[in-house]
Amino acid sequence: MIRWLQYLSMILPFLWSPNLYAQKAVDKEISLIYHKLGDKNQFAESDFNFLQNLKETDLLQSPDSVIYQYHYLIGSWLEENDGNLQERIYHVEKALNLIETRQIFPLGIGIFDIEYLWLCNAMANYYEELGDIDKAILQYERTLVRGEKFLYKESNANLRGVKSNCISSLGVLYAKKGYKREAINCFEKAFEISNIDYTPGATDTYFSLWSLCNYYKSEKDYEKSIFCWKRLIRFFEEHNAIYTKECASTYYFLGNTYGDAKDLDLSIESYKQAICIYQQVNASFEDMESTYGNLWCAYAKTGNTDGFNSIKSVLKQYYFSQNKIENFYRSLWAATTLLPCEKAEPFMNELLDNFSNLDISKQVNILTRLADESLDKEPSSSIMYCNKSIELINHEYKDDAPAWLYMLYQIRSLAYQKQNDLDSSIDDALCALEHFCKCNDASNITKQQLLFRITNLYLDNKNYANLIETEKELLPLTKDLYGEKSHEYVSNLTMTGIGLMYNGKYNRAINTFNKLSVLILQIDGEKSINFASNLHNIGRAYMLKGENKSAITYLKEAQSLQLDIEGVINEKTNQYLNELGIYE
Repeated sequence: MIRWLQYLSMILPFLWSPNLYAQKAVDKEISLIYHKLGDKNQFAESDFNFLQNLKETDLLQSPDSVIYQYHYLIGSWLEENDGNLQERIYHVEKALNLIETRQIFPLGIGIFDIEYLWLCNAMANYYEELGDIDKAILQYERTLVRGEKFLYKESNANLRGVKSNCISSLGVLYAKKGYKREAINCFEKAFEISNIDYTPGATDTYFSLWSLCNYYKSEKDYEKSIFCWKRLIRFFEEHNAIYTKECASTYYFLGNTYGDAKDLDLSIESYKQAICIYQQVNASFEDMESTYGNLWCAYAKTGNTDGFNSIKSVLKQYYFSQNKIENFYRSLWAATTLLPCEKAEPFMNELLDNFSNLDISKQVNILTRLADESLDKEPSSSIMYCNKSIELINHEYKDDAPAWLYMLYQIRSLAYQKQNDLDSSIDDALCALEHFCKCNDASNITKQQLLFRITNLYLDNKNYANLIETEKELLPLTKDLYGEKSHEYVSNLTMTGIGLMYNGKYNRAINTFNKLSVLILQIDGEKSINFASNLHNIGRAYMLKGENKSAITYLKEAQSLQLDIEGVINEKTNQYLNELGIYE
C-alpha cells in the first residue's frame, strides 16, 4: 500500500495539467490502481475505449509509469476479453521494453519483479497461440533467466510458482517439438520446485506431474503414465490431501489411462474411487458427470449390464431432474453403441421409443445398427429397420446421405437374400452400388466386391444375361486392381465363363475356360483344386453343347485330379459322368 501512496503523490501534480489528455491519462492511472487493488469494476469498457483512442503525442507527455500502465492495461483488457492476439502482443511488448530499458518509477517494477515475469509468461502464451513454438520457447527461457536470481528466497513463493509454471509450459512445448528428454526433465524439475510451497488445492504444484502423465499417455507409454498418476496419488496421501477434488480428478485421469491401455477392470475401479472421493468432499454432480459418463462407457465395453444399468439410473435421475432429457438420451446412445451386439438390443429399443429426444443422425445410426444386428437371426426385422431408416433419410436428407444409403441397401439386400427373395436382393444390391459410387471416398476395391456380389446374385437367380453384362464392367476393374495373374481375376473370369455357358454361348464359354487354364497353371500349377474345377467347367460346357466325347475326357480328368488332391470326387463331376453313362 505504501508503494501505491508514493505513486499517487508523484502523479497528483498532473491532475492540474493544462493538457487534457495528460490529465485524463493520470485519471486512468488512478483507475488502474483501483483495478490492481482488486476493484475490477473501476475499470470499465469506457476506460478501455478512452485508452485506445489516446494519441502517441499525448502519451509522450506522460511519465514512463503512465505509458507503461497504458500498455499494461490495454493488454490485460484484451486478454480478459479474448481480444485481438496481435494487438495483445504489441502492447505487452511495449510494456516489457519499458521495464527492460529502465526501472519503472514510481511503480518500482524491474526485470526481477513478479509482474515482469508474468508479462514474459503472457508473451510466451501468445506466441504459442499463434503457433510459433520456437518464439514461445525463447520467451519462456527469457522468463526463467530473469527469475533465477530471487527464485529460492523464502519470501518469493510467487516467483517459484512463476518458474514452475514456466518450466511446465516449456516442457509442453518441448513435447510438441519432439524433444522427449527435455520435456520429461522440465516436468520433473517443475514438480520439484512447486512442491516446496504446496498447499491443498494449489493446482500449480501438481500441474507439472499432470503434464508428465499426459505426455506419456500421448506417447502411448501407458505403463509410465500410470506410474506417474499413482505417484501423484502418493503425493496426495503424503500431504493428507486424499479427500480433495484434485485427488478425485487424478483417479479420473488414471481411469482414462487404464482404459486406453485396455485394462477396463482397473479403469472401472479408478472411476469408482474418483466418485467415492467426490462424494466425500460434497462435490457437485457437474464435477462428477464426466467420471460417471466414462464409467458408464467402461461398463458397456466389458458387457457388464448390471453396472451399465446402475449408472444409467443415476444419470437418468440427474438429467431428468435438470430437465435435460435430450442430454440423457444422447448419452445413452453413446454408451449403447459400445455394448456387445447381443446385449445392446433392449437399450436400442428404449432409444427407439424416445426418438424425439435424438437428432436424425443418431436415429439413423440406431436403426442401422439394429438392422445389422438382426440380419442373421431375424431378416424380416432387419428389413423393417432398414425401411424406417431409409424413410428418415429420404425425408430429411433426400439424396445427400450416400454412405448411409449404401450401407442400408446393402444390409437389406443381404436380408432379402436370406429370405430367398433374389429379385429384391438384386435390386437393393444395385441401389447400394449406385449410392456407393456417390460417396466422396468410394474405393475401387469395395466397388469390385459389390460388383462381384451382384454377379453371384445373378448366377443364383439364373439371370445369365445380366451376369455377363456386369462382368464386362467387373473384369477390367479387377484386372487394374489385382492383375490378370491373381485369384480375384480368375474368380471373376470363371463367373464370366459360367454365365456364357448357361446362356448358351458354349464356344465363348469354352474359350474363356481355356484362357483360365493357362492363368491357373501360372498361378497355382496343375496340382490345384482351381485347375480341377476349371476342367470340370470345360467338361460341363462340352456336355451342354452335345459334344459328349470331349465332355467325358475333361470330366474324367477333373475327377482324377480331384481324387488325387482331396481324396474325394466332386459330386457334380460324378453326376455329370453318370448322366453321360460313365459309372465308376
